[in-house]
Amino acid sequence: MTETQHPLPHPALVANLTDVRLRSISAEVCDGSGEPDKASMQIGMRSEWDEDDHVLGFSLDYQVDLGADGSTKLSVTASYLVTFVMARPFDGSPDTLAEFGTKVAAMAVHPYLREVVASLAARMGFEVKPLPLLRPSDLTAKEEPAPSEELGPEPKQ
Repeated sequence: MTETQHPLPHPALVANLTDVRLRSISAEVCDGSGEPDKASMQIGMRSEWDEDDHVLGFSLDYQVDLGADGSTKLSVTASYLVTFVMARPFDGSPDTLAEFGTKVAAMAVHPYLREVVASLAARMGFEVKPLPLLRPSDLTAKEEPAPSEELGPEPKQ
């Protein structure tokens, strides 16, 4: 009798979000040609999979620029840590992790990022619209290599 092989489920189907944590944030007013009511956003992502505890973690680094008027912009940098516990085994390949980070982890963080950016903008006197809603189709998967400081400091010579 031949056993039927079932593909492993996509991580989004077996993931339980356990934490969204703001690790750092900074904001500054910059001279620039920011277009009024326009926002640009870049996301850097790193993932870590703990197979023993079934924990999947992502470090997401955001750079958001908001045009306030024609001559100034607000630049916000924020870093979040997002963790998931996986209910069942899944395909933990680098491509799957990058796609999961982009389509699930970044989407989980976005409401928190929108609130932080809107709050900072208001406190700094910028009258800007909130960041637009994010759709998975707005993002593409590209994972950054882990920074070397995770491995510890370089030995002094």
